[in-house]
Amino acid sequence: GDALEQCRQCFRHIDAFVTAAGGSMDDVVSLNIFLSDIRFRQASFDARAEVFNAPGPTATVVGGVDFAFDDLLVEISAIATLK
Repeated sequence: GDALEQCRQCFRHIDAFVTAAGGSMDDVVSLNIFLSDIRFRQASFDARAEVFNAPGPTATVVGGVDFAFDDLLVEISAIATLK
């Protein structure tokens, strides 16, 4: 029920995947952020600011997403370019 914490958890998962592939969060170039309610956008911005230095990767934010489970508020996908 906490959009900010769900965003943070998404970023922790992304970090784990990118690290396992030999990269870092600095290699993330694009984000797609899906929110069940667009009012959660500030939570996504706040979590993003905790993880990335400005300006950070490009991001598309989509609100009003109907997830398969009611307790899901956020989904974030990322594209990273590894050297």
